Amino acid sequence: MNTNQKSLEYFEQNEYEKALKLFKCAGKESRDIQSLNNLAWMYLYEEENDGKAFGLIQEVILMNPNSYFPYNMLETKGMETCDRCIEKINILEMNSI
Repeated sequence: MNTNQKSLEYFEQNEYEKALKLFKCAGKESRDIQSLNNLAWMYLYEEENDGKAFGLIQEVILMNPNSYFPYNMLETKGMETCDRCIEKINILEMNSI
């Protein structure tokens, strides 16, 4: 089980402090889309720290993810609405049909 998986396990068990600690470790171990997106989600929705979340989401978007989740986090919280983000969400939604 990798660090991201263990983090999600703690989160599902409502052990948020342990989950956050491991999400931070996962982000340091591997700055990939999954690690950074999960950490951004925790900052945004559990810690209510838009500043930290926004920086991580920007980093994820530069990796051109195939998931709409990072773009959706930006739009949901009204952090940034950019044409590129909206275009990417529309493309991803069309591809899933």
